[in-house]
Amino acid sequence: MSEYDDFDVDNLDDDLGTDVVRQLRKAYKAKQKEIEALRKQVEEMSTATRRSVVEGVLTEQGVDARISKFIPESVTTADEVSAWLSENAELFGLSVQPQESPEEVKAASRIASIGEMAAPADSGDVLSRINSATSPEELNEILFGNSMGPVK
Repeated sequence: MSEYDDFDVDNLDDDLGTDVVRQLRKAYKAKQKEIEALRKQVEEMSTATRRSVVEGVLTEQGVDARISKFIPESVTTADEVSAWLSENAELFGLSVQPQESPEEVKAASRIASIGEMAAPADSGDVLSRINSATSPEELNEILFGNSMGPVK
């Protein structure tokens, strides 16, 4: 027989103090309510964010936003919405063409302008021109197409 065999489980609350146990239970219930409230808040935010993304993509592509009710809940990102819309455009009598964002248009025009500024050069000739450059301006002209160097 061990020393704990005589331990009376029925009087556990009396031994530890019933007030402490009640306070712990009360704190536990309060935390459970707080967790549930936070879960609801996260769910509401997720729903609002999804709705905003879906309606934004539809509006951006010139499609009636009421179509959003037909888009599955699993479609959440702008890319997924665009892909879904492209796949199902015929069902709604739409002809959706992907639009380039203004950032992509600016980047493409910058890339195009670089090609216009640089002088065409033979790759074998470039190394010999770099080696024979006598000034920084001449080297910049060879590498960047102007005497001032890389222009931002």
